[in-house]
Amino acid sequence: MAAHPIETADPHDAAEASGADLADPADLSAWPPAVLDVGDVTASEARDAILRLLREGPARQEPFAALVDMSRTAAPTGEKDAKTADQARAIKELRPRLVARCRGLAFVIPAAPPAPAAPADAAEAGNRFWCCPVATVADRVQALARLRERLPA
Repeated sequence: MAAHPIETADPHDAAEASGADLADPADLSAWPPAVLDVGDVTASEARDAILRLLREGPARQEPFAALVDMSRTAAPTGEKDAKTADQARAIKELRPRLVARCRGLAFVIPAAPPAPAAPADAAEAGNRFWCCPVATVADRVQALARLRERLPA
């Protein structure tokens, strides 16, 4: 499996990749928000990397937000792999900590429709699943701006 670097973004400008690998404890010293680039991996590997990040975030015992750059991630084939149910259960287990700490998730998907075009019930379903505000946006600049609005000053 390829490395999944986490970047930490200063609230005022995006930082360069830290080179941290999600398989190891991540250096999130400039946190929040964290930026996870899951390019060039399968959808299942991307979900695993997201779960690792969502476990690390609440462990810091402070509000956090995360940008997940999926702009180069292979599109799901429509078939669920054997780990899909396990990954959904993991999110369910994380929910109490996400409710307490997560201020937002932004998924960067270049073909994403503008946020207002998404049906309200679909957006609400995403927020219920992740237990924090979720946005799907087309670029990192837009995603970071949305996350910064949700974080304490």
